Amino acid sequence: KRSKDIAIARQTVMYLSRNLTDKSLQSIGEIVGGKDHATVYNGIKRIEEKIKNDEHFKTSIEAIKNKINPQ
Repeated sequence: KRSKDIAIARQTVMYLSRNLTDKSLQSIGEIVGGKDHATVYNGIKRIEEKIKNDEHFKTSIEAIKNKINPQ
């Protein structure tokens, strides 16, 4: 359970980094612990899928985005 929670948190950071910055997949991978670009890409896709299928998670991600980048 703990490692799954850590993976989701890391993937969320990858997703937010990609959506809120102009960092490359490779740069994001380096920031989150030396992951390669394919791992970052797959992590982002998993979060996008989770956002699509889980309304509560989607709301949480939107709240985080609004705190980071209020409009």
